[in-house]
Amino acid sequence: MMAASDGPGEGAFTLIHISDLHLSRRRPFFQHNFEALCDVIASTAADCILCTGDMSLDGAHDPDELAFARRQLDRLGREILYVPGKS
Repeated sequence: MMAASDGPGEGAFTLIHISDLHLSRRRPFFQHNFEALCDVIASTAADCILCTGDMSLDGAHDPDELAFARRQLDRLGREILYVPGKS
């Protein structure tokens, strides 16, 4: 995770960039990492989250995997902008 800000003061904007989460209900290899990420994001006052890369492990071939990743990301409770990878 990277957080960037244009500095303190009026008009400051904080962005959290997360990438390649590879979330999967069938093969939860990275779920522990996501749970830790949820804790960090919950304690951060970010304006927006940018999620890039592969959100799911096999979403390109399994729509249920992509739906699972979406449900997990919805748990963050923040505005998220997506730039998807291959799955």
